[in-house]
Amino acid sequence: AFTCGPAALMMAMRAISTDYTPSLHEELQIWREATTIFMTSGHGGCHPLGLALAARQRGFRAETWINQHQPLFVDGVRDANKKRVIGMVHEDYLQQTKKQGLGIHYGDVSQGTLIQALDNGAIPIVLISTWRLDGKKAPHWVTVSGYDSECLYVHDPDPEEISQTPLDGQYLPIAR
Repeated sequence: AFTCGPAALMMAMRAISTDYTPSLHEELQIWREATTIFMTSGHGGCHPLGLALAARQRGFRAETWINQHQPLFVDGVRDANKKRVIGMVHEDYLQQTKKQGLGIHYGDVSQGTLIQALDNGAIPIVLISTWRLDGKKAPHWVTVSGYDSECLYVHDPDPEEISQTPLDGQYLPIAR
């Protein structure tokens, strides 16, 4: 459940390159490269810049859209030391991203942005709240797999809460 970011990234990389082969080892390695260390509880989630850096490390082009400049996920953490660590990780990812020349766009992402990315051959991965899917407010990474006039479609790397089989997590329609 804590590796949805790496799993979403691996789905995107596989969609872009049939030469790429996902594996459990790779999933855990990407999580280690991209984790925020802490979250509100449990294992740390993946930072968008960490995932972009992991994609670049594997030879893929990546850009990141973030809706805020301050460290991500820190609001839900009570412990001051954990907040400090999350801030340090955020700053490190910013420095690495600049050094690697990865694009960072600040602002909200629109449906138009996602559609344009898909039309240009990119495969967006998006951090969502699962509230409308499973009634929880957990951050969760999904891969945008397509669109039509009514819906955006996503692949959910962890569909256990909302489905019966892994196939139920493919092309989930999200009303536009």
